[in-house]
Amino acid sequence: YGTGLYSVDQNNNLAHYTYTESGSSGITGNNVSAIFEDSNNGLWVGTTSGLNYKSKGGLSFEPIKFSEKLSIEGVDSIRDIVEAPNGDFWFLSTRLLVNTDSKLNVKNYFNKKTDLALNYDKYATSIFLENSLLLVGTDKSLGVFDVARKEFVEEFDISVARIFKESLLLSKRYKPLNESIQILE
Repeated sequence: YGTGLYSVDQNNNLAHYTYTESGSSGITGNNVSAIFEDSNNGLWVGTTSGLNYKSKGGLSFEPIKFSEKLSIEGVDSIRDIVEAPNGDFWFLSTRLLVNTDSKLNVKNYFNKKTDLALNYDKYATSIFLENSLLLVGTDKSLGVFDVARKEFVEEFDISVARIFKESLLLSKRYKPLNESIQILE
């Protein structure tokens, strides 16, 4: 953490992407917090200072600043990235959940405290898309957001929620209020 991003290509060539005060060698910050490969084999890298994108075969990363797109300060610390089946993207920052189309035009954004009313002290950990439900894990709860209805539908208080790409690990197990959402023991 704090050393940027290392990449190895098919020919075992090593590339090191970093950010320094004198200029970037490809990414917006050295604290990498999310890496995601999309359906077009593009590489997304979230850092505590912004989002970065490199297309398949591309030579460099393009920086993306949500603070500039949305005119909101402090939203560039990207925690996680997912792609929906329709090609939309969901980006979880320290403060916002941002929904964009495939061209990164912002469609919706939700403040995690006011719009989603998620319970957290320090951070949201990750997101996971299952059908039309977006699960948002925080350091205190698991929130369920209905993508189709564009609304928060459920929250479970948990001491630590951490969502990985194919499995959900919870430090405490709670029976959901809505039986259509299943958390396995």
